[in-house]
Amino acid sequence: MVTNAKSNQECSEENGSEHLQHLKDKKNIEKSSLRRIEINEMPKKLPDFKHSSITKDHALSQWLQTWISNGLNEGKLKPDELLPKKVDIAN
Repeated sequence: MVTNAKSNQECSEENGSEHLQHLKDKKNIEKSSLRRIEINEMPKKLPDFKHSSITKDHALSQWLQTWISNGLNEGKLKPDELLPKKVDIAN
């Protein structure tokens, strides 16, 4: 039987070399070189956990996503910044 399909090995080798090339184009970012957002830069008003019909995790997730999205759109946050540490957010 004659086929035009590539063997699994040929496909794997092509995908591997493409993946390696893609990795070569990436730069390594040191975590220590990134700015950590200070806790005082976060909104003072927290989500209402008591009167919400969604779980606390979901409410907190939506609150963070909205804050990040708004911060990026307003230029207050940059994509390469780190969120405050969880222990700082929890206090």
